[in-house]
Amino acid sequence: MNDRVASKSLSVLFWAAAVAGLLFFIVFVFVFVSSGLNEGFSREFCFSNDCYLEFFEIYKAAFLLGEVMTKLVLGGATIGGILIALFSYVNTQKVNALSNHLSHLAVFQEYMSSEIEKRPLVSGSSVDVLRWYNYIFSESRYGVTDVSDEYQKFIKSLNREIKASNLQASHAEGGSFRYVPHQTRVIEVLSQVGICIDRAPRNHFFETEQEVFSLIRSINKEFCFGRDLPDVFSSQYL
Repeated sequence: MNDRVASKSLSVLFWAAAVAGLLFFIVFVFVFVSSGLNEGFSREFCFSNDCYLEFFEIYKAAFLLGEVMTKLVLGGATIGGILIALFSYVNTQKVNALSNHLSHLAVFQEYMSSEIEKRPLVSGSSVDVLRWYNYIFSESRYGVTDVSDEYQKFIKSLNREIKASNLQASHAEGGSFRYVPHQTRVIEVLSQVGICIDRAPRNHFFETEQEVFSLIRSINKEFCFGRDLPDVFSSQYL
């Protein structure tokens, strides 16, 4: 339930309780007055025990109704208090989750920036840090920093491409390993998490690629612990 719906629900509950309380009061006054009218309001004031007993007997129905209404109002107030406390708790949890998300994201961005600086062939503009973070921690906004299934699939798909290229290089026939198809596949896979590598001559591309793989390994080691995430395979086609 979002904040707007919760606020609207509480407002409806408040006005419903107010209307019900007003109706109960009107009914109580009506019963009280009608009970007095039936007796004609002709009795003299007295403060004896008998007078008290007679008074309560005359207005017994009104008092019983008042007791029932009081219990209903108190019950409604208790339920309303519980709902308010629940909504307050939910909102607090949302605020805490968002705060943790922003803090975790800031640490991730800072670490990513420091790691990119260590790799001269990887530029900050070629890595969409926010996309990468959201790909790893898809539920971080809800306070959950578990590695997503989608990120696991990404690492596995990257390893498939590396493995396929390793096999092709080891069984190359009619010339050396053809790196252009490999280049296309790797670029496509890396783009899933916001990593962009431009096409380049063979040696330059391979050097850039290795720095990117190293960056992925570093990020996984620091932020993806506690999950059985496979390491990025070594490249044997270089």
